Amino acid sequence: MLAGVLETLVESVAAGDAKTVATMLENGVPPDSRHDGTTALYTAAVAGDSALVELLLRAGADPNLFSAGPGGEGTPLCAAACWGYADVVRSLLAHGADPDQAEDEWWTPLRWAAAHGHESAARVLLDAGANPDLKAPIGDATRRGSVGVVKALLEHGADPDEADAEGQTALQLAEWWSGKDVEAELVARVDLLVGTLEHGRRGAELSTARTQLADGTELVSVQATFPDGSATGSEVQTGHARIAALLRARRRAA
Repeated sequence: MLAGVLETLVESVAAGDAKTVATMLENGVPPDSRHDGTTALYTAAVAGDSALVELLLRAGADPNLFSAGPGGEGTPLCAAACWGYADVVRSLLAHGADPDQAEDEWWTPLRWAAAHGHESAARVLLDAGANPDLKAPIGDATRRGSVGVVKALLEHGADPDEADAEGQTALQLAEWWSGKDVEAELVARVDLLVGTLEHGRRGAELSTARTQLADGTELVSVQATFPDGSATGSEVQTGHARIAALLRARRRAA
């Protein structure tokens, strides 16, 4: 009976059924209930459902509780940062989420936000005291080509010479990418990835898209779509030259 109740809470969160979730919490169902290891709060965070996140937190859900199951593995804050849900990030932090809690050896909330170019989420984390150098997020923001995230990190005291896990500094990364045709580089990378999937996943079709962003850069996306409807891909912003100039200027001023 208990297992059924626990499943129902997580499934209700996954369905976005706030009324049922509220009723269950009022009836004493634990807010940290799991379904096959996945927590209700993590489920809400991945969906970016700020109302359900707030509902669970006010009921006492632990914002630092690790989720591990078919519904996802990690922490709610890392999930929200990865997807750029700044409002969810803000709610989790307000209820005691640790801004520097890593979900594994490599990934912190700030690094997830940096790697995906989510400036708003990154700034919320930094304003809450996230360490701007922990796991070298400036390298991830630079690879992404996100001028806004790099600026936010530098404004909060990030060390521009901090090397990433591969021993490269942000300036080295920015200069490397600045000399590349971003679209051609992504096409080559996705094509290589496709070749490693199930003997090449025959019938894959590659498509590219370029989207103008508010900061004056473009988001270049390359996607491989397979006959069964599945897809894989990669995307990068075109801010590398501007980042390189910003880092050089910071170095001269130091």
